[in-house]
Amino acid sequence: MEPPFEFDKVTENRYLGDLPTTSVYSGYLNGRWAARGIILSGYLASTMTKVAMQQYPGRHPINVNTFYVNPGTEGPFIVELEKIKGNSKGMCTYITRLKQLQGANSSMKPLDTLEAYNPNDYVIKNFAVINMSGAKPEQGYSHPSPEKYKTVPIENMVQLPSECEGDTTLRMYHDINRSDSPHVNHYAFEFADGRPVDNLALVYFFDMYMDPFSPLMNKNAPDQVHKGWKPTLHYEVQFKNPIKKPIRRAYLVYTIPNVIHGRFDMDGSVYNEEGELLATTRHQLRIIPRKEKQVPASSESKL
Repeated sequence: MEPPFEFDKVTENRYLGDLPTTSVYSGYLNGRWAARGIILSGYLASTMTKVAMQQYPGRHPINVNTFYVNPGTEGPFIVELEKIKGNSKGMCTYITRLKQLQGANSSMKPLDTLEAYNPNDYVIKNFAVINMSGAKPEQGYSHPSPEKYKTVPIENMVQLPSECEGDTTLRMYHDINRSDSPHVNHYAFEFADGRPVDNLALVYFFDMYMDPFSPLMNKNAPDQVHKGWKPTLHYEVQFKNPIKKPIRRAYLVYTIPNVIHGRFDMDGSVYNEEGELLATTRHQLRIIPRKEKQVPASSESKL
């Protein structure tokens, strides 16, 4: 049966079988979920996390630590799942590797047999270390923040334009009225097609944000930073109060503590509508100045 929501469709995978040290899954990266031809990093991380979550349905992630090696492109993919620690009762640890053929393109179809998979033909695009919860609900000492996050109705926020076609199923709002710091940004997220927000969606949401160094967000940054490409190198999600019952929308706060040698951190927290902390994150991103294209002499103005 086909999933009713687009996010679930584009993160689907198929189990192909087992190699000596890994289980192998295949799927297809949808080009609607790409910006400027590069697959969104949160989409890649969600696809890999979904494979790990399928091992023990009903459990939730404890943390997802993902690293981006090469840009993903529209086309078929392979996920290799390596079990570091498997446990029918306690926590589990997996390493996942998302790979694509060197010449992967949109006309290719996903593999349907393990025999068709030759690891030597594939390039790693992303890998992650994922810890899953135990079978029983977590218990233990908690020391929450003294105050809950104060959420704002989305009617009082600005809806941001989509970065890609896939984002037409994602509504993202920016609270431009909070002035606690120019280095702190407040957002809200929900799925436009009615899909509830769950733990897998948080992995995707955490890598969706407005460029913190755009002229609108930071007028004092130099022009090469405004126009630069800012790819995610790595990000980690730690689930503090995993979602047990899917919610309508989530609220995300991002702080930028530093920018050093062209790399910057983004520390984030995501909350439910009651202001309860669900998960935290830390991103590491790089600022890559874009090279100005040289105008051919024949096309230069003679005036």
